Amino acid sequence: MQHVLSSREMWFDFFVQRYVDDRTPIENTLTEWEESVSPPIHVAKIVIPVQDLSSAARSQLCEKPLFQSLALPA
Repeated sequence: MQHVLSSREMWFDFFVQRYVDDRTPIENTLTEWEESVSPPIHVAKIVIPVQDLSSAARSQLCEKPLFQSLALPA
């Protein structure tokens, strides 16, 4: 990943499929949802910019949590 991100950005298209009926069971992860029943819907493009993953600043960032659930109001 370091080799790729040091020279070019990466992007991923993010799709979701909506629940339709018994052909798209939410609780059964072994059932494949057919695209003809529940077509994929494009909801986002995730872009990871060019960066140096081995830098000291990046290492420090990874060690510091960005989200603390205890800071949320009850």
